[in-house]
Amino acid sequence: MPTFNRKSRDSTFQELVAQHGRQVYNIALFTVQDQVLAADITQEVFIRIYRYLDRFRGEAKLSTWIYRITRNCCLNQLKREHRYRVMEDINPEHPAADTPESNYLQGEQRELVRTAVGKLPPHQRLAISLYYFHERSYQEVAELMELPLNTIKSHLRRARLALAELLQCEVRDEI
Repeated sequence: MPTFNRKSRDSTFQELVAQHGRQVYNIALFTVQDQVLAADITQEVFIRIYRYLDRFRGEAKLSTWIYRITRNCCLNQLKREHRYRVMEDINPEHPAADTPESNYLQGEQRELVRTAVGKLPPHQRLAISLYYFHERSYQEVAELMELPLNTIKSHLRRARLALAELLQCEVRDEI
């Protein structure tokens, strides 16, 4: 178990915020689907990390420990509020498209997917976010969510099926 003096602890903490801050925020955003709550959760996650940094035992990767804290904070927030919201007014950074028309269409598609993901149950949203948007393996998602590997595969399969159905409905409604 690492021991930290105040200066090395602060330095380590600053590095962790720089390396993982954006990913923690994005996971929180996909889970709670509220930018203000996601920012609050991100702050809560890093307060906990700072407070318990000397308790990290190194049995798992540091990033796994951080994402578990993130997941727990997100799920605690959802339990407190008993609600699931559709994401709105989210403007993540995306690479520019080749033409204005394709940029518009990609933005429309992104918004459809974002809205559909927002309608999934929280455990499926989190699994989708970790697997597709944060490019974690099935095993890493299972470890982060503290669920069996087959459960993660099932969550992802159900989420994909639900997304396909939701997106088909959205496309039909627009025609």
